[in-house]
Amino acid sequence: MKCAYSENGNSKCQFEHIEHIKNALHLSVLADGKWWCPFHAPSYDKDGHPTEKGDWPDEYRKSIHEKISELRHFAIQEHKTLDLSGVVFPKDADFQGAKFPEVDFSHSRFEGETNFRGSEFLGNVKFQDVEFQDRVNFSHIKFNSGNAIFQNATFKADALFEGAAFSHSGANFRNARFCGGNKNAFSSFASAKFSGGDTSFQSAQFSKNVSFEKVRFDDGDVVFENAEFKEGADFQDAQFSRGVANFKNTLFERKTNFLNAQFSLDVYFQNAQFSGGEASFQNALFEKETDFKYARFNTVSTNFQNTQFNVGACFENTQFNSQIGVSFQDARFEEFATFFGAQFEGPATFKDSQFKRFAIFRYARIKGSTDFTSPGNDSEIDAFHGGADFSGAEFLDDVSFNNRKFRQETSFKNCTFHKAPRFHDCQLHQETDFTDTRFVDTASPGSAMAYRTLKQDMEEKRARQEQLVFYALEMKSRRNEEKRKFLKFISWLYEATSDYGQRIFLPLAWLVYLFALFTLFYAAYFKGLPEFNVKSILTMSLQFSIKQIIRPFGVFGPSSLPDLLGKTPSSSLLSLPLIIAATLQSFLSLALLLLSGLAARWRFKIG
Repeated sequence: MKCAYSENGNSKCQFEHIEHIKNALHLSVLADGKWWCPFHAPSYDKDGHPTEKGDWPDEYRKSIHEKISELRHFAIQEHKTLDLSGVVFPKDADFQGAKFPEVDFSHSRFEGETNFRGSEFLGNVKFQDVEFQDRVNFSHIKFNSGNAIFQNATFKADALFEGAAFSHSGANFRNARFCGGNKNAFSSFASAKFSGGDTSFQSAQFSKNVSFEKVRFDDGDVVFENAEFKEGADFQDAQFSRGVANFKNTLFERKTNFLNAQFSLDVYFQNAQFSGGEASFQNALFEKETDFKYARFNTVSTNFQNTQFNVGACFENTQFNSQIGVSFQDARFEEFATFFGAQFEGPATFKDSQFKRFAIFRYARIKGSTDFTSPGNDSEIDAFHGGADFSGAEFLDDVSFNNRKFRQETSFKNCTFHKAPRFHDCQLHQETDFTDTRFVDTASPGSAMAYRTLKQDMEEKRARQEQLVFYALEMKSRRNEEKRKFLKFISWLYEATSDYGQRIFLPLAWLVYLFALFTLFYAAYFKGLPEFNVKSILTMSLQFSIKQIIRPFGVFGPSSLPDLLGKTPSSSLLSLPLIIAATLQSFLSLALLLLSGLAARWRFKIG
């Protein structure tokens, strides 16, 4: 009797030639008004009622599995493809440790627990459109010589691929559905290894928890585009690595792709490694906490553009070694975002990104240019809505915060800027801390304008100390741009003597130094005059040097020299070198005292 399987748009039933022998193999099954062979016969009709196959005794079911095992051994010996497409496996199916030739399970249905643990597939294997209605175990399975296709497969209970080895032509789980019906079900690819080609979970749906812990993607594209993770997803210690043999000179053709992926619960990428062309999470949605702590992106580029993080996003101590750079452009951080200790080996862009809560970049280190700019149209995008902590961070190249608004406490304490930072059209919060911030650059184009912007902002906030810091940096930058040597010298002299008015005690230190220097000069001068006793030379020199400080230009007064020299005729001492030295000391002492006073006035000025 012809099997109804051939009437459903399928090819001819592959079991029609098999002799109907003992037990179930001599039976044809009536279901939904059609006759089926014992292999393709459904166990339930379209209304959910058991068919004759559904009520089979155990020995009938056993005969089906025995015959399949016999066909499997025959196909291996004859190097033929084993066609098991459309087969309905009643109750449990145990293939543990079995070897399969090239085999086709397309459109099959496994109605009980299915065990392929430790099995080995010697050729292509198709599980396309297969339905696993109960727990299925593919742990430590080996796909050694062909494609592994699970496209459109449905796993209604636990799906275990722990330690599985996909080591030839790739793995295809496109549109697969994991754990759709079982409340406590989960899926696991922990410690699985994908090393033979492209791996695709494109548009796959994970309705329950799924683990990719310690999984290794060693070669080919890894695609999670449009995948949905409706509960927890664990990629902890996962490795995304390009295969050296297959990735030579093709850096931009291979990528790790989570484009448009959705993670509905917590997702963990702790210690994950991405090594290849591009790691892309563009347009991905993370609805719960996301953890990339200690992850490493050794890729050409890393893309989180337009990604949305609805809860906390942790990139603590993450290493971004991407050559082209890392993009968080248009990313949305609805809760805290921490990049504590993160390392960026290339450029990093956070242009138009939204920070709704606290943003932490403490001790982050960015070697390339950094872009935090926003549109500047007073939109929500412009603002750091919560606090921002950049303390201890280091920016080794250009960094721009143009148009940003810092609405809460912001810290740049101990931060290091190797290039002048741009804060044009920014609104800095009153509690913005630049304590011990290091600004290395005073030579790059535009640095003077960058520091003037910050100086003016501090002036508006009456932050005198910070205002002086940025004024000094502006002056240093302008000196480097100045072409006239005299003005450059004056600017240098102002810096050397008081650091552009920042240092109160530096002028006083110069005053002490010059006092000692001129005292020695006077002692040498007085020593050459016969009227002086050698023992009194030091005392007289000290007195004369002190007078030029407390009574500037007193050398021109009528009583100056007689008071100092007693009976010695003043005409014998009023030589040109002494007058010049005393005048110069008076002028320099007065100038240094004035610089110290001005610095103190700026430091303690109110209003």
